[in-house]
Amino acid sequence: MNSPEKASKTQSPVNILSRRIFPSIGVAGLVITVAMNLVALLVFKRVSAEFFSPAWWSSWFACYIVWATFVIIGVAGIFMRRD
Repeated sequence: MNSPEKASKTQSPVNILSRRIFPSIGVAGLVITVAMNLVALLVFKRVSAEFFSPAWWSSWFACYIVWATFVIIGVAGIFMRRD
């Protein structure tokens, strides 16, 4: 049978998968958000799409925070080591 030492050092496939997926999802979300923001600004001429305007903060800032959080969690998961 497996010894407790060996079992504690192996990582579950779910843990490895989540470490790879979180940064990818976060970066994809940020890229899509920036693209949508630019399309809204340049194509549709939305006032709320002007970066850092008062309307931008209420319309777009939450999206950037959500995807940046995914990236931060993913990067922290990659560099975190369990002893």
